[in-house]
Amino acid sequence: PPMGQDCAALHPGGAAAHVDPPESTLDAIGAEMEASCKAGNCGISEASYTSLTDLGHSKAEVDCFLGEGQRRHNDGPGGPGHHDGPGGPPPEDPRP
Repeated sequence: PPMGQDCAALHPGGAAAHVDPPESTLDAIGAEMEASCKAGNCGISEASYTSLTDLGHSKAEVDCFLGEGQRRHNDGPGGPGHHDGPGGPPPEDPRP
């Protein structure tokens, strides 16, 4: 399934009722999640949860999306544990 499809199914009313939060909210939560992961305890604050549940998302759904983001973070281009630090040349780089 496309990214996030299974998480959207946890939305109250089902995936059809799911609407992504505003990009600014997603960016802020992504930054918060990344900072907390760097500190060794991935997660978001209660206030961030509330900002999402107030939009109609369930806590299970939020946890699902966060887990997905964390997996993407861990399985990024540099392999497990790398975000976008040193790695091989970027895909568009002609070097072998």
